[in-house]
Amino acid sequence: MDSEQIRQFIDDEPNMFQLIIVIVSVLVLCFVVVFIVRQVLASRRRDELREFARRRGFTYQRWSGTRHDALYQEFEIFRRGTERRPSNTITGTVECSGFQCSLVMGDYQYVIERGTGEDRSRKQYSFSYLIAESPWRDSPDLLIRPEGLVDRFKALVGCDDIDFESEAFSRKFYVSSSDRRFAYDLLDPRMIEFFLETRPPLIDFEHGRICISPLDKLWTPAEFRTEVDWIVEFFNRWPDHLVRSLREARP
Repeated sequence: MDSEQIRQFIDDEPNMFQLIIVIVSVLVLCFVVVFIVRQVLASRRRDELREFARRRGFTYQRWSGTRHDALYQEFEIFRRGTERRPSNTITGTVECSGFQCSLVMGDYQYVIERGTGEDRSRKQYSFSYLIAESPWRDSPDLLIRPEGLVDRFKALVGCDDIDFESEAFSRKFYVSSSDRRFAYDLLDPRMIEFFLETRPPLIDFEHGRICISPLDKLWTPAEFRTEVDWIVEFFNRWPDHLVRSLREARP
């Protein structure tokens, strides 16, 4: 369409052209407003996280560099995709069952690319997490997460997880471990009741470190506080005989 045809279109259809201009302007304005609102909310959340860290005696960093993946590569959630980047990282210690427990928590994002050429697509994923160090670095690995439809299908074909006497717990949570005895000792009736009451997200226990994460969303500052309190309560509920055996096994 040359300039003469454009001019003719404007002369012939002034109302339609004006309507298009209005629609485009409204869309641009909405995009700008959404962008500004998201930036304001993100800034407010950073300020609240910084204040949360200050009140608990923790340290806050908006960006924490590239060493994160190397430090926590045992957790699968930090090996996904490309362009991985931790942010809003908070570190500190809390007392759990008589020992000092080191914590690191924050946000994490990565990109998944699919397809090639014109069909290539990119999607960014973000989630929050909390990692706690226990003194039992040689304890067996353990995974606890909410059970899904795929897990139920696997159970039907004989690929079951670890089941417990509590039918409600076994129905709600998928549990696997490198040592079934450790799982049974840790998840005693008192701990099972705690899990059923609090319904925690993914719990990945690797090499004495525990990582909890919702996997698909960012926590609010209040939720970070809740998860820190959950970790403390979790370690405080370890059965005495299990703690005693782990202490005796330490070199």
